[in-house]
Amino acid sequence: MSDDRPAMMTRSAEAGYFLRIILLVLQNKGENARGFYLPNASVIRSFFAFVWCLPAQLFMWSLLWNKLSEQSGGEIISKTGFMLQLTFIDVLGWVMSAAAIFIILSAVNMKKAIGPLIIASNWFSLLAVYVFFIPDTLSYFLPALSEFIDVVDFIVYFTIVGLYFRLVRHVLGDQKMIAFAITLASLVMGLFLSSMAFQSVMQA
Repeated sequence: MSDDRPAMMTRSAEAGYFLRIILLVLQNKGENARGFYLPNASVIRSFFAFVWCLPAQLFMWSLLWNKLSEQSGGEIISKTGFMLQLTFIDVLGWVMSAAAIFIILSAVNMKKAIGPLIIASNWFSLLAVYVFFIPDTLSYFLPALSEFIDVVDFIVYFTIVGLYFRLVRHVLGDQKMIAFAITLASLVMGLFLSSMAFQSVMQA
């Protein structure tokens, strides 16, 4: 592939291109991580992955609203408000993730890796969302297995965290401690935003 390939691609082809690289890297084929360092691989364009995530996210948030509404006896904001607030919090999460990468890599003098890692992280988020989409969809169609699916969801969550660490490590050239710091920052931010989301959608 030529160095200008990402800039010349359609949005769908670009998604396929970077997801293919991610899948190869996750198989410990770290040499493929150089695909994130192409001159025309755009950080700004990588945030378009958020749009690809929305269909699955909206479906999963709809299921969550139904579940919280039942558990709270209806003491929860409207479904539309719920969707809008969670979308805002999700956007905030993407921005905070990019900011954390910028801060950590700047602090360790690895500024050249900032753009490639943000690109890799954004496209990995697309993969992660659709992996989570599978158990959530199963819980919708097979409510009798909800407890078992909750366990699967828990396992999937930590698997995704582990795979993200592997991706970051390869993108950074096997810098394990820095990859751990970025993964930990991502995990902490995710927990914080989840708590923030829950508090914001429940009615006083």
